[in-house]
Amino acid sequence: MKIIRIPRKARYIFAIFLLVVYCILTGSNTPVVRATVMAVIFLCACLSEREVNIYNSLSFTTLLILLVNPQQLFEISFQLSFLSVISIIWLSPKIKSIFPDKADKIPLVRFLIITFSASSAAWIGLMPLIAYYFKTFTTITVLANMIVVPFSAVITASGFSFVLIGLLIPPLAAIFAVSNEILILILFKIHSLLIGLPGAYFKLPEIPFAYILLYYAVLISVLNLPEIRAYAERRFFS
Repeated sequence: MKIIRIPRKARYIFAIFLLVVYCILTGSNTPVVRATVMAVIFLCACLSEREVNIYNSLSFTTLLILLVNPQQLFEISFQLSFLSVISIIWLSPKIKSIFPDKADKIPLVRFLIITFSASSAAWIGLMPLIAYYFKTFTTITVLANMIVVPFSAVITASGFSFVLIGLLIPPLAAIFAVSNEILILILFKIHSLLIGLPGAYFKLPEIPFAYILLYYAVLISVLNLPEIRAYAERRFFS
């Protein structure tokens, strides 16, 4: 829309409309609703020219979904969805900071660093819950996400093109439908190849929930060690 010079506020309003339509068309499941509400809050803030706090947006989204259906809190999809977002928001910048600033200036390298950071953050944040619920430990997750997520974005763009062409030029819709189907089949093939790699995943025994809580406690403590140390120094030595 920016390319065809639609005014900024009109772009935001139209994007909000498309997001809501997409949410309804996909069945309004928890991850899509969460992403839609967060995006709408973000775009509304841009419309009113206010600064957006991603943690506030996520908290408001959580509250809104739980007000509609409190039982969502106990569903695996809800827990994984929100925890993955929190992990990416919190851990991704920390992982990205490991790489030198010079690498960020090269577009391809920057893309790989961002993808690696987001994938690693989600893996670290979700690993104990996945082990607890599915009794599985995966070693291929970060690599798989770096391949599958960008490819899925291509499929999504292709799907939208298929819908748009189907509305505007129906005779050409079949061509776009076939290309989209081929992309999806390729994605399934990539997934099968990754799963088939030796050591891609391991089955685990039953894990006590106390271990999951301990993991997150240690993770939060280690990553906030400088802040904890600074607080201790202020508390006991000031």
